[in-house]
Amino acid sequence: MATLPDPARSEAVLVGAHTYGTLPDLPAVARNLDGLRGVLTDPAVWGLRGERCTVLAQPGSAQQVLDTVKEAAARATDTLFVYYGGHGLIDPHTDELYLALPDSVHDREYTALRYEYLRRAVLDPAAGVRRTVVVLDCCYSGRALIGRMSASDEIADRAAVEGTCLLTASAETRAALSPPGETYTAFTGELITALGEGIPGASDLIDMNTLYRHLHRTLAAKSRPLPQQRNRNTGGLIALARNRAAAAAVPVPMPPPPPSPPPIPTHRPEAAAPPPRRGRKPSRGQVVGAAAAALVVIGGTFFAVTQLGGDEDKGGAKDKDGNATGPSVAPSDKSLGDIVVAGKPVTGSTKSQRTYADGKLYAPVTGYRSLAFSAAGLEALHRKTLDDGGSKVITTIDPAVQKAAYEALGDAKGAAIAIDPSNGNILALVSTPSYDPATFSGSTTDDQKAWLKLTGDKKNDPMLNRATREAYTPGSTFELVVAAAALEEGLYASVDEATASPNPYTLPGTATSVSNKSAPGSCKNASLRVALRYSCDNVFAKAAVDLGWAKVKKMADKFGFNDDKRKMPITVGTSVFPSDPTKAETALSGVGGFEVTATPFQMAMVSAVLANDGKLVSPHMVSKVTDADGEAQNRDKPDTTQVVSQRTAAELRKAMTAAVTGGTSTAARIDGADVGATTALAQSGSDRIDWCTAYAQPGSGGRQVAIAVVVEGEAGSGGSDDGAATPIARKAMEAAIARR
Repeated sequence: MATLPDPARSEAVLVGAHTYGTLPDLPAVARNLDGLRGVLTDPAVWGLRGERCTVLAQPGSAQQVLDTVKEAAARATDTLFVYYGGHGLIDPHTDELYLALPDSVHDREYTALRYEYLRRAVLDPAAGVRRTVVVLDCCYSGRALIGRMSASDEIADRAAVEGTCLLTASAETRAALSPPGETYTAFTGELITALGEGIPGASDLIDMNTLYRHLHRTLAAKSRPLPQQRNRNTGGLIALARNRAAAAAVPVPMPPPPPSPPPIPTHRPEAAAPPPRRGRKPSRGQVVGAAAAALVVIGGTFFAVTQLGGDEDKGGAKDKDGNATGPSVAPSDKSLGDIVVAGKPVTGSTKSQRTYADGKLYAPVTGYRSLAFSAAGLEALHRKTLDDGGSKVITTIDPAVQKAAYEALGDAKGAAIAIDPSNGNILALVSTPSYDPATFSGSTTDDQKAWLKLTGDKKNDPMLNRATREAYTPGSTFELVVAAAALEEGLYASVDEATASPNPYTLPGTATSVSNKSAPGSCKNASLRVALRYSCDNVFAKAAVDLGWAKVKKMADKFGFNDDKRKMPITVGTSVFPSDPTKAETALSGVGGFEVTATPFQMAMVSAVLANDGKLVSPHMVSKVTDADGEAQNRDKPDTTQVVSQRTAAELRKAMTAAVTGGTSTAARIDGADVGATTALAQSGSDRIDWCTAYAQPGSGGRQVAIAVVVEGEAGSGGSDDGAATPIARKAMEAAIARR
């Protein structure tokens, strides 16, 4: 039940930076602070006492912000509300979010406030605060929801916090918006209006869940950046205002709900997981503006400002219309180094402007480099090296495998990643729909239009690397991890031991059951081999409960789940197995539902481990980097880890092979090759996710390949037919094993 915090025992800290030394000014942020303070202290809204609402405009240092927040947390015994408005910056090496201060410089993140430090200050275990709400209105603010930056559980537990809510103005790869001519920024303006005027059709109190849904609906209707939300425990029920519009109850359609435990399913596909945790890394950008109402690039994404001109114009080349066409520093005449695939450059340059061969095919590999929009991917990671003509970043990509996977995906929305299990070489990295980085590598008006078209395509999101940065509900493919745990922990002696699993299996503490209706006779008391062959969810739900969530999580972690520091060498999105679920939630997690999410990269690693006798050789995409003189700059040897025993790996290969010879994965069969596969049809909200993770090796010996393919589609739309991912996996594996 929603509760309004006691205004006499709560605190608010409103932080904003509106005037900058080198970054574009954001005058609306100053008005944000005034407007928010007005509604929070309004007795008809919340009634927070004036002395308990601290406004920190133009903070002089990160320490000043952190000290102010910690002092407020120490005073609050009910709820702490913290707001930040300004520019958001991303560290390209760690993907971390930084909050810009007045003297911050866009390519020097250390001049800004690291969000992680703010998070720690808010959840200071020494404070007595019960509930916390953090609101971020800046570019890439959704980055705070991802990986370590969202992992507040441990700190919150030590701080005895009852509930936390994090609300952000945009996704982790999106800009926030300050529309020209409007009083407030887009997000905070709607926030102030909702709190101050109320939400028709809502209850008497506006809690964070209600507020999020209203903001999502309102901003979506205006085609503006969409907010994101993450709650812990009762965080979504924290109310910030009395609803002045409660009397005018008018039913309104509801947008997608915020991340929360999904409903318990009655059959496959299993419960919807939270919205996918995306992690595409934005780049550091440069200012590109016009003389009046203009667009500015910060971190590689346009940010609208109300005025650029006079003293605020930071300079830069202009085209005939007076528009900025590039960064302040003019490009040099030197050529650039290249990214190489199979001995051939897939990049080039005209003076310092990047060109691309087969741009759409290799964009997930190369990333992009632009005079106006900075860089991403390998182009960003090795930018200093590639500044010198003659330097090379030599990749492990096999062009035949890359092309086979790309062409097989075709017009589908999805991804494929292929790995050589024996050495960790990434043979293919494909994400569709893709983009051609050559279309915006310059700094002309056409480049700007191309960039806006790509970044504005929210439906297809072509610049998202789905193979490494998108985490999906894995469904039955996760059952490989549960099966590995069952064998390693001694729950079953082999894949052929009967499991005493009823079909249907009733979730503990509920009247809801999980079953397999396509092969009901086979799934009752099925062995692991049979269960993987026919995707018997009842078996793996029971196994997960019998093992307990801690043992399943231990195995998931060994495969790479919950690792937010993995790189290849680009940072990979985090795959998640939840901590401390109930028994019913553990059962759902065992079949890849509840809050389990996985990237295609992660599920390819699972198959790679099993194909390689239980050993994981860290997947990597760069074999060598050389300078202009041909000298190797780094050639790190990949790490090798024994994830499961050789025996467990062999047992699970038997089961995966059975699924190919006569089960749910027959479409993966390749004549003359040993193939094992597991497929899934998972559901996430209204999206249907078709999975295949597999391995293959020529029957006569030769190079192995492990792969994961995912195809997205709307449920019931025909966009993702059953088995759509498996033929794609087969074609890519055929190309891989043909090149011994």
